[in-house]
Amino acid sequence: MKVRLAILAIAFLLLPLTAFADAYKVGDSFVGFSAPDQHGAVTTFKAGDAKTILFDTPDGGDSQTPNDPAWFSKNQALLLINVSNFAPLKRRMAASRMESKPFKMLVVGDQAAAGRFPVQAGKFTVLKLDAAGKITAISYAAPGADVKKAVEGG
Repeated sequence: MKVRLAILAIAFLLLPLTAFADAYKVGDSFVGFSAPDQHGAVTTFKAGDAKTILFDTPDGGDSQTPNDPAWFSKNQALLLINVSNFAPLKRRMAASRMESKPFKMLVVGDQAAAGRFPVQAGKFTVLKLDAAGKITAISYAAPGADVKKAVEGG
C-alpha cells in the first residue's frame, strides 16, 4: 500500500511536466502556430507567411519599433508579443498600445504557447524559417540595431 501511494505521489508531481511541449528547435515546423493579432483576429501561420519570427516579452521599456510601418512586411518578418505572464491590468494597457501599431503583430497570451519559445532575458528570440515554414536557425537579438541586423541580414 505504501509503495502504491509513493508511486501515485511521484506520478502526480511529474504530471505538470508532461503538460508542456518542448521548446522550438532547428528543424521544427512553425506551420500551424496560432494566435490573435493586436485587433483580436486569430491568425494561423502558414508556410511562406514570414521568413523571420521575432518573439518578445516586453519589460516596460521602449520597444524601439521601426519608423517605417511597412518594415515588417518588407522584410517578411512577423512580431509576436508575449503577454502570457502579464496581470490583467498590464494586459489591458499593453493591448491599447499594440492596437495603435500600424503593422501586424500576434499576441501570445497562452503560457503553454509562450513556453515553446527559447528565450534570453532582455532579448528578442529570432526564428529563421525556410519556405516550408521549418525553423532553420534560432538566435537572440537585443532591441534596436541588433534586431534590425538579425532580420535584414538574411
